[in-house]
Amino acid sequence: MTNMTRIAALAAFAATAGHEYVVTAAPDQAPQPEVVRASKSEHEPIIVHQRGAVRTAAFSPDGTRFVTAGEDKAASIWNAVTGEPVLTLYHGAPVLVAAYSPDGTRVATASADGKARLWDAVTGRWLIELELIHEPGKDWLQVAAPRAPAFNAEFSADGTRILMVLGERLWVWEAATGQKMLSTDQGVTEAAFGPDSARFVAVFGGAAAGSVMVLTLGVRGSSLERGTLPPGVLTARFSRDGKRLVTGSRDGTARVWDAATGRPLGPPIAHEDPVVSVMFGPDRRRLLTAAGAQARVWDADTGKPASPAMPHAAAVRSATFSPDGRRILTVSNDGIARVWRDGVAISPPLQHDGTIWAASFRSDGERVLTAGSDGTARVWHATAPTAPAPRR
Repeated sequence: MTNMTRIAALAAFAATAGHEYVVTAAPDQAPQPEVVRASKSEHEPIIVHQRGAVRTAAFSPDGTRFVTAGEDKAASIWNAVTGEPVLTLYHGAPVLVAAYSPDGTRVATASADGKARLWDAVTGRWLIELELIHEPGKDWLQVAAPRAPAFNAEFSADGTRILMVLGERLWVWEAATGQKMLSTDQGVTEAAFGPDSARFVAVFGGAAAGSVMVLTLGVRGSSLERGTLPPGVLTARFSRDGKRLVTGSRDGTARVWDAATGRPLGPPIAHEDPVVSVMFGPDRRRLLTAAGAQARVWDADTGKPASPAMPHAAAVRSATFSPDGRRILTVSNDGIARVWRDGVAISPPLQHDGTIWAASFRSDGERVLTAGSDGTARVWHATAPTAPAPRR
């Protein structure tokens, strides 16, 4: 990103001072960063084109800042109210992931050349280089999983550990020292911490395609605690209390399991298509699934529908609850995201000109973060009355 194009983007963001927004980001090969729309209306999105991909964007836990990262070889931290730049965290290659610690004081990043780092989110100081095993000359941008890019980074809920999935490889480190606790190249396509820092769930591809494991990290190392659940799993998540696990599978079923014993709890929940996204509601009594061209909420105990279907015109790739469980965000393969409440859409189509790779709520549920393939960064209000079509 050149100084002039960065200044142009900042000037447009500054025009939004006094409003609260969500930041969205998108990967593709856009020629130069360019502000397409910088509206002074709270309900119209800001659309920013950037040079190359912006592969991740996330709010700080308190919502006052956000971090973006992508193919301009840097992660940037911005003021979420004014859009002014705060910090730039440089790498020597495209940055694939960036994640805030739960207290908002640190940011973890990793780039395509095999460098992973931990930064001070207040000063921008580089704190730790996280150990990675990376084959020289191998570009992780070229080894994404078939159904979605296999890139993810997150801190444990207490901020003591960091987990990353990069090109179907998994790492876990101690956040205080950068000491590696676990690594594997066994085709991990998805991984997520439970509510504590000791356990996480991993979904495997490759030779172990569709298997899922609950792993436990010990003080002196790591070990496998449970065997695999039935094969064919595409996605898995813990309940908020860590006592249950929900899986979505290729055979069109979602199922709840006892996370300690691996015993199934209740009947399988049947869908007509593979279940690609699953999530417990905050109260553990509801499940959210996405399969085919719709999402739906279910009673986690009985497996019966708890909401009308939430349909899209194309296959739904993800569905998430807002932190309070009152709203739902869905994303489909036609580049459209929508916000729902009680099975009714409360936002117009939030549209990218291409695939939306990721989407999430801000902590208050009032703003939505999306990332797509059209090379844009977008700022949406979650219940905007209008949403302009993307620039072509």
